[in-house]
Amino acid sequence: CGIPLGTEGPCVQMGTAVGDGVVRRFGRHRGWRRYIMTGGAGAGFAVATGSPITAILFSMEELHKHFSPLLLSVVSVSVMTSQCTVQLLAHFGIGQVELFSLPAIPEAGLGTLFAPLLLGLGVGLASILFTRLYHLTDALIRAILRKIPRGVLFPLLFAAIALLGFFFSDALGTGHDLTERLFTGGGLWALLLFLFLFRMLAMMLSNTAGVTGGIFLPMLAFGAILGALFSDGMIALGWLPADYRMLGVVLGISAFLGATSRIPITAAVFAIEALGGIHNVLPIVIATTVALLTVEISGLEDFTDTVIRSKVRSFSKGRSPAVIEASFTVAQDAFAVGKELRDILWPASSRIIAYEHADAAKGGGIAAGDVITVRYETYHPEDTAAEFKALVGSQAEEAGGKLRPSPQRTDTE
Repeated sequence: CGIPLGTEGPCVQMGTAVGDGVVRRFGRHRGWRRYIMTGGAGAGFAVATGSPITAILFSMEELHKHFSPLLLSVVSVSVMTSQCTVQLLAHFGIGQVELFSLPAIPEAGLGTLFAPLLLGLGVGLASILFTRLYHLTDALIRAILRKIPRGVLFPLLFAAIALLGFFFSDALGTGHDLTERLFTGGGLWALLLFLFLFRMLAMMLSNTAGVTGGIFLPMLAFGAILGALFSDGMIALGWLPADYRMLGVVLGISAFLGATSRIPITAAVFAIEALGGIHNVLPIVIATTVALLTVEISGLEDFTDTVIRSKVRSFSKGRSPAVIEASFTVAQDAFAVGKELRDILWPASSRIIAYEHADAAKGGGIAAGDVITVRYETYHPEDTAAEFKALVGSQAEEAGGKLRPSPQRTDTE
C-alpha cells in the first residue's frame, strides 16, 4: 500500500516464529530456543536484503549486542541454509538474490579521503537531528492516534500516503527505487530534503500506528539522500570529481545506518557486500566511524532501541516492569553446563551480578553446582523464570529472590 516500512521486518518476524516452532516441535532442549530463533531472524534478514554476511553480523550486533562463538555458529548455519534455498528458488525463476543491481563504483584515491571525514560528520549531525525529531514527535503522534480506532486509522493512513504518491512516487514504499536512482542520477536538493522529512514522518507515523514493517531498508533511503546531498555539494564546490557521487551515496548509507542504529560493523559490511563497496573499504570505515563518534558524543540512545522501548511501553499499557534479583544453582543436566558465560543468551534485560564456582580450583566453563546471581527486569516474571529454568535447570526454589517493583518511568526517561 506504499507504507514506508521495509519487508525485512516481516521476514525477520517470520524467521523468528519459524525458529520458535522448530524448537517446540523438534528441539531436544528448550535452552536452544533463543539461539534458533535468532538463526531464523538472521535467515529472514538475509533473504530480504540479499546479504548473508551482513545478516550474521546483524543478528549479533543489532539483535543481541552480543558476540559469541556458539551464537555465531548457529546463526551462520541458519543463514547459509537460507541462502542455498534462495539460490535454488532463483534457479527456477522464483524471487531474486540481490537487493540492488548497481554499476561498478570507481575506487577513490588517497587525495579524496577528506570527503568521507566531512560526509561522516554531516551524516552524524543529521542522525542526531533524526533521533531527536523522533523523540519529539513520538509522544505527539501516540496521543493523536490513541483517539482514532485502528479500523479507521489504517485506511486513513494508507489513503493519505497513496494520495501523496500520485504526486511524489519516491515517497512510497521502502525507497528502494529512489536509492537505486540516486546512485546514477541527481535530484533537486529541495525535493530531496522534502522526501527525507516526509518519509521520516510517514515511517514514524506508520510504525507508531502498529503497521508491521521493518526500519532497516527504509533507512537506506535516508542515508542515500544525505550521501547524495553532501557529495553533490562537494562536487559543486569543485572539491571532488563528478564520478565520486556513487561512492558518496554508499558512504551516506553506511554512515547513517552505523550512526543512527549504532551498528557500525553491520553497516560497513552491508556497504561492502550489498552496495559494491569492496574497493572502497577505507572511505566506508572512515565515514561510518566519524558519524558514529559524532552521535556517541551527543549521548543519544540509538534509534532502534528508542523504537523498541516505545513499542514495549505500548504493549505494557502503562504497567511498570518488575525488578527481580535471584540466585540460580546450575543443575547437573542443565543446558549451560560446559559452556562459557559469554555463550549463554540470558533473558532480555538480565545482568549477572555474581558468579560462584562450586569447585573454585576447577575454573573453566559453567559446571553443575555453580551459583549464578542475576538482576533482571520483566513484565512477565513467570515466563522469564521459565527461560532461566531452561538454561540452568530446575531449582529447588523456583525463581527465588526478592521481587521489587521498579519506579514508574516517564516517556522522557
